[in-house]
Amino acid sequence: MDRRKIIFRVIYAVIFLVISTFFLYSLSRLLAYFNTGAEDNIYYLSEVIFDAPDSTVEWLEDDDYIKGEINKYIRSDISKAYARAWHIRDLSIYHQKDLGLIEHFSDPLREKITDTYMHIGNDTINTQKLTHNLKLHLISYDKQVVSFSDIGSRQQNIIYTEYGQDTVTLTHSYDIVMTLDDGVWRIRQLKQL
Repeated sequence: MDRRKIIFRVIYAVIFLVISTFFLYSLSRLLAYFNTGAEDNIYYLSEVIFDAPDSTVEWLEDDDYIKGEINKYIRSDISKAYARAWHIRDLSIYHQKDLGLIEHFSDPLREKITDTYMHIGNDTINTQKLTHNLKLHLISYDKQVVSFSDIGSRQQNIIYTEYGQDTVTLTHSYDIVMTLDDGVWRIRQLKQL
């Protein structure tokens, strides 16, 4: 063989190796991309923690001046949504990540809750038991806005720190405004009294 053919074969072999290496590298990066998922996916957590909240909701006698009717089904929906919102709030604080706050709270409240668990650090707070005593103040005629108080709401928190754990029972009262958006009751305002 002449020397010129050998040089061309070597050049073709080097070009083939470079192109093959580039192709395999690109293919491996593409496969790696499609095999990754979201980092903070809430669906990787156990389904058990999203079960019904461990809280008791009772309705006190409504205010006397309420106009309009609230039937037991709407009252039940509000109770479930309110207890569920507190449950998701407590789970988000315990796991220190957003576990669906946007579905239960307005944006300003969601930001406050997020700030709460961002400033906790390595400590964790596990809320065990909640009781809610709701007193209806207002329901709009279109049944889209409701205002009520949560009087004497009790919660039992277990606070885990590097020094051990403490159990704290808190009692607070709140003024709440909830709205029905896209078929879901959300807490718009939550003010501690």
